[in-house]
Amino acid sequence: MSLFISAKRHGSPLRVIRFRESHLEVGENLLGCLSHRNLHRTFFRITAAGERFILRSLAPDLLINGKMLPDNVVFYIAAEDTLRVLDYEFVMLPCSPYLPPL
Repeated sequence: MSLFISAKRHGSPLRVIRFRESHLEVGENLLGCLSHRNLHRTFFRITAAGERFILRSLAPDLLINGKMLPDNVVFYIAAEDTLRVLDYEFVMLPCSPYLPPL
């Protein structure tokens, strides 16, 4: 079974990004490989944070919805079979006090 990330911003339709199961495991400091037709293939660091996971880009050329994101962007995703990215307009803020260090 594949895992998914649904990215949403400003009420636009959800963009579904598929993870191959072999690239995601339960644990800390794991690397996942993300690929999507609108997203350059890139790598992420996945860490556990309570009932959530943190997905941090390891590449500076990450594109989502055609927009360049900084390499320190962090997504909070629920630890479920379907992983839903919270609105990245909020979670990508690098100075947010809610972002724990990796």
